Amino acid sequence: MSELSQTTNTVLMVRPGKFGFNAETAISNNYQSKLDLSSDEVQIKASTEFDGFVEMLRDVGVDVMVFQSPETPVTPDAVFPNNWIRIAHNGRLDLFPMLAENRRLERNPQLVKELQEKYAITSVDKSLLSHENNSKFLEGTGSIVFDHPRKRAYACISPRTNKELFDSYCKSIGYEAISFEAKRDDGQLQYHTNVVLAIGSRFALGDFDRFGSEDQKQHVMNTLSENLELISLTADQVEKGFCGNAIELKNSKDEAVWVMSITAWRALTAKQQEQLSSNAHIVKAPLDVIEKVGGGSARCMVCEVFTAQS
Repeated sequence: MSELSQTTNTVLMVRPGKFGFNAETAISNNYQSKLDLSSDEVQIKASTEFDGFVEMLRDVGVDVMVFQSPETPVTPDAVFPNNWIRIAHNGRLDLFPMLAENRRLERNPQLVKELQEKYAITSVDKSLLSHENNSKFLEGTGSIVFDHPRKRAYACISPRTNKELFDSYCKSIGYEAISFEAKRDDGQLQYHTNVVLAIGSRFALGDFDRFGSEDQKQHVMNTLSENLELISLTADQVEKGFCGNAIELKNSKDEAVWVMSITAWRALTAKQQEQLSSNAHIVKAPLDVIEKVGGGSARCMVCEVFTAQS
């Protein structure tokens, strides 16, 4: 087992400049929906949810860097930065290829510059971006869920997660690549891995019953259960409750902090709530509008920063 930590107490979050329903991403994201609200009302409510979430994280001792997304160009999903950027333990900053063309506009050079100024960024790797020209995509920690101490990476293959690219990327960073198909209850492919799987320092939450073939399912569960306790999620908990879209962080006192939406927390069983809260603080953020319109939840809004400040 490596000495890499599974959790960090530092995260990047992007305050939405022009949040709204993204028709381009809705093609592959079944979780998005339109609300009977004006675009201004959606923006105001999403901004309020975002600010409240940041405050809750800071209150429990998580260090949050907030970057304000500009209003132009219009980037309706900018609040989900984990899909295009990853900041690793060694200071490497990777940029990722994304399926929706309007999401590629989220790769903001000013944000990258500010990260380089604030943190010990050793390199900025843009090599993956050329794969967009060949319609091969790998959407950051939406596509990949990491088990850092064991240097393993998990990905459910979908239009947004290319297996060849996933395998190649894992090889480049020295991680074992474990891929599988994950299906919704209606048989459609799940669009992102972090919708169906969350890996913490003690627990792994997953919709294991819908993980592809029996061999794939068993391999995922066997590798995870070597050192982690598995919490099995149902299709409803994932598809209606966003329970898989959670993340474990830590605070300034090195205490565990499980982060999710209030929707996800309420969808967990009493036993599951008890398991997660047994050795961790719980952050339960109200994210109703962001979840319904954007189709993503708490984990999608958080980009982990594993390197130190400069």
